Amino acid sequence: MYAKCGKISLATQVFNAMESKDVLAWNTIIAGMAIHDHVKEAQQFFKEMKEAGVEPNDITFVAMLSACSHAGMVDEGLLEEAMELIGTMPMEPNPCALGALLGGCRIHGNFELGEMVGKRLINLQPCQSGRYILLSNIYAAAKKWDDARKVRNLGRSERD
Repeated sequence: MYAKCGKISLATQVFNAMESKDVLAWNTIIAGMAIHDHVKEAQQFFKEMKEAGVEPNDITFVAMLSACSHAGMVDEGLLEEAMELIGTMPMEPNPCALGALLGGCRIHGNFELGEMVGKRLINLQPCQSGRYILLSNIYAAAKKWDDARKVRNLGRSERD
């Protein structure tokens, strides 16, 4: 609650006072730092989480991708590393993780990776219109107008 309200120091105090920290507690503090652009702190908590022997899950990876993306730390080279990270996660990446990566691809103009992730997301969630829109925007930014139009039309036909 403190982190969501922007009271980062209070959120940190509560977290540090906890005797036992499970993956939910770690994810909460990492996500709290991420949404308020405290990326270095989120990275530090992620490091401490692993050192404490708590296994990150898909929510952890989404929080870290989000933190890095919001802070502008996801550039062309790091997008490739993010995809590699998602590919080596001990669990199947969920649509939230892939969606964060797709958003980073759109922001940073990574057409090739964006196309691959967008198609994967559409296969996973064919009824989510936002996936079609993001992929269409990626095609449009690359001036691939026919592909952009096809994806938009495909998204419309899935809604109907």
